[in-house]
Formats: sequence, structure tokens, C-alpha cells
Amino acid sequence: FRFRMLSHIIGPEAQVRKVIDRVRNATLVEDKRAGLAELANIAKTEPVAASISFQTIVPMLHEKKDDGEMVRSILETITCCLSSSSNAAGNAQGSEPLSTVFAKEQNYITTLLDLLEERDWGIRLGVLRILNILASDRLSALQQAVLSAPQGLARLMDVLGDSEIIRNEVLLVMVALTKGNSEVQKIMAFEGAFDSLFAIVKEEEEGSIILDDCMTIINNLLHNNQSNAIFFREMAGVSSHLVPLMNRPATGGPGWEQLWLRLLDTVGNLLPPGDAIQAAQTILGKQGVLIAVAEACCSPHVSKAAKAASLRMLACLTHKHFPNRTLLAAQRARADGLPLLHHLLSACLHERPQADDPQHEVNACVNMQIFVKTL
Repeated sequence: FRFRMLSHIIGPEAQVRKVIDRVRNATLVEDKRAGLAELANIAKTEPVAASISFQTIVPMLHEKKDDGEMVRSILETITCCLSSSSNAAGNAQGSEPLSTVFAKEQNYITTLLDLLEERDWGIRLGVLRILNILASDRLSALQQAVLSAPQGLARLMDVLGDSEIIRNEVLLVMVALTKGNSEVQKIMAFEGAFDSLFAIVKEEEEGSIILDDCMTIINNLLHNNQSNAIFFREMAGVSSHLVPLMNRPATGGPGWEQLWLRLLDTVGNLLPPGDAIQAAQTILGKQGVLIAVAEACCSPHVSKAAKAASLRMLACLTHKHFPNRTLLAAQRARADGLPLLHHLLSACLHERPQADDPQHEVNACVNMQIFVKTL
């Protein structure tokens, strides 16, 4: 209220500068913190205030890094400034958005990542929230800055084992950072991302957002990245992580189906294009993925959509690969001991046309073509 009154008299820019002067010149730490809190509140509603405050507050992050309470206040103020700048259509000076300014300054990002080593969970949370704002606004610049920061990705990986609220926030950062950047993907895989993420997946309930975030990151790490796919296959990722999840009982619920479709995406990302696919098919067949997919095709608990996706994956695993076809032909279903091929044919044909399902005959033909490819 006091700010609105003074802004009306002397203008918002002048009032902000008065608060900044108080932050700079105050001798008592409590006065500096009070000033920062006031700037944070002003920045929430005044983009001009956010821009002016930002230029003064960000350099203080490095200067005051030994004062935990001050750092928390500074991080909160920066968060408010960035959020205000992101939400505003533009600032009065027509200059670059604050997120662009921040992401392009390597020393700012390096300082943020260094703060992840602080014991104060509030500081770590503040850092991660700023990184998420930057990832949303200027992802490419943030990816490059994190790659350039010493041990930047390693520090992010380290906080995966932190408290739940910190872990959840860093997962959002990792979802963004792993999109379409092969260097980020390779370093994170080398830093043990697969083991850490699958450990979380195995502990989470099916259908949880955290589980889905972890599977998204795993698939980002593998998508169009054959070096990571080879690393995952050769470091026992298939047998130790993928197969145990795929062999969970098919409950058919929405949580199970969500996880199953993510796992099928993972299998697809492990199959390279061209002639190299043969070696991958062999590994996935020998280590149990082929049979797990076939069993899902036969389960009465699995929805039509999940069965169709499983049949398509089964076709990929057996395409021009006679050892996998032989393995499939010799396998019997866990449920009743009948040949799996018998159940697979049944899965393609057993649904009957319904009055409200005019696409049934087309779907049945497609399923049959997929089935024939496995023979």
C-alpha cells in the first residue's frame, strides 16, 4: 500500500531506486533483508521494478554467498523478478527479457549451481525454481550454460537423493535439460542417471507424476542417442532395470498402462535404425524383453490400445530376426501353458465388431499384419 502511494507521487521507478539504495547502504542485515523482501513484493506486480531490481540484486548473489539468510532473500527476489518479466508482454525499455539476460551470463548460472552444495534446503529449492523458470523461457541458453559450468550436471544429479520437494523440483529441471541435447544426455548417463532414475521409478506408485517424470527423462536420454542406448544395453540396464518393471503383473489400470507405454517407448529407443538393429534385437530377446511384450499382448487385463502398442513393438523385435522368432514360437504362456503364438493370434482376432466400433475390421486387419510379421 505504501509503495502504491509513493509510486503515485514520485513514480514506480524512483520508488524502486529508493528501496535499492536502502538495500545497498543498510548497515544492519535485517534492514537489507527487509529491503529485499519489499523489492520481491514490488516485482510481483511491477515489471519496471523487476527490471531495475534485477540489475542490482543478481550481482549480490555472489557477494553474499556466505550469508545463508541473505542468499535465500536474494533468490526469492530474483525469482519474483524473472516471473514478472516472463509474464509481462514487454518492459518499458523494450530490452531483452530478464531470463535471457540471466541465462546468457555464465557466471550467474555457475553461481547458482555452486549453491546446490549448500546444506540449507531453502537455498537449493530457490536455485532449482530459478532454473525451471530459465528452462521454460530460454532452454537452449540454459543448456549451454549448464554444460559450461564446472560439474554443473553432476551437482544437479547429486540433489536427486535429497528431500522429496527438492527431488521433485530437480526432476522438472532434468526433463527440460535432456530435451534434444545429446551432450547433456551423454554426461547425465555417464553420471549414473539411469540407475538413479530407475531406483525412483521402482519406489513410486504406478500412475504417479514423479514416476512419469523419471520415465520421460530416461526416454529423453535414449531418444536418437545411440551411444547412450549402447551404454544402457551393455551396462546391464535391460536386465537390471527394464525387465523387472516389464515383468510386473499386468493390472490393466491407468497407472500400469501409463508406465507400460513408457516402457515400450524405452524399448523402441533401444532399437537403432539400419543393420545395427539386429544386435539390439538379440540382446532384448535374450534378456526377456521379447517375452514380456508378448505376454502383455495376451493378457486379459490389458486395454486394446496397450495391446496394439505391444503388438507393434513385438513386430519390431522379431522383424527379420529368426532367433527371436524361434524363441517366441517355443514359448508357452505363463497363465495356462498354451503356446504364446496361439494367444497372439487370439489377441488379434478375438474382439467382435460392435455397433459403435466401425473401425473394428480395419483394426483387426492391421493386427493380423503385425502378427504375420512375427512368424
